[in-house]
Amino acid sequence: MMDYKQMKETKFVENQYSNAQNLELRKDFHRKYSTNREGLGKWLVRQYKFSPGMKILELGSGKGDLWTEVLDELINKKCQLVLSDLSSGMVDIMSEIYKNKPIEVKAIDIQSIPFEDDTFDVVIANAMLYHVPDLNKALGEVARVLKPSGCFYASTFGQKGISQFIDESLQTLELSSKRCSEINFTLQSGKNSLSNHFSYVDIREYHDGLEVSDTKDLIAYILSMTSMMDSVITSQENINKMTDYFNGLKNEFGILAIAKEYGSFVCKK
Repeated sequence: MMDYKQMKETKFVENQYSNAQNLELRKDFHRKYSTNREGLGKWLVRQYKFSPGMKILELGSGKGDLWTEVLDELINKKCQLVLSDLSSGMVDIMSEIYKNKPIEVKAIDIQSIPFEDDTFDVVIANAMLYHVPDLNKALGEVARVLKPSGCFYASTFGQKGISQFIDESLQTLELSSKRCSEINFTLQSGKNSLSNHFSYVDIREYHDGLEVSDTKDLIAYILSMTSMMDSVITSQENINKMTDYFNGLKNEFGILAIAKEYGSFVCKK
């Protein structure tokens, strides 16, 4: 079963994201089967407002893929970009990718951001706040390093998307007893936490879905999160159970249509 309490442990995050393999598998799954062809990353970048000379911090950058198409624009605008991740593996990857670019890459724990107060015009945290052990402390740190006129963007998923589909499927197979409602930072719950630190909190939704034609890809997606699961789920017996179950759904409906619920909060102090 997906262990949402474990998802918030620092060691879990370091292990799950120590290299790019699991992350890339999940990204490839969404690229292959998403009905919205724009892609979440491009949509997120469209939400951001960058003016010349801005100082920008991204927390939990992963490989830094978000910046591929917009980097030249930021350089031309003489913006200062800091990319960061808790995982040393991801920091090493980004350092290599951007070694010839005017970008600072750092290992940063969002609960202790190593910058002075009022440093950044923009702070970004995508799909990572539900991992943070002390969310209130993390958001306090973001508010601290954000300039009074700055903007904080925080994307996450909702309780009615693929996580719910996976949870309910595993419950049907008696492999899970937990629900994604246990996550403390979703599109449904995030505003309450953010409102403790920001006077303005808006939410923007990204409309998308999945149409999965190959159940092997779905099972690989689930298994890529094995460090979020009890080890019993990854036994061959239970993999066979999942295969039979998802193949049955596909045979019945022709395709697996799975809801996606993603979006971003836009916050100001």
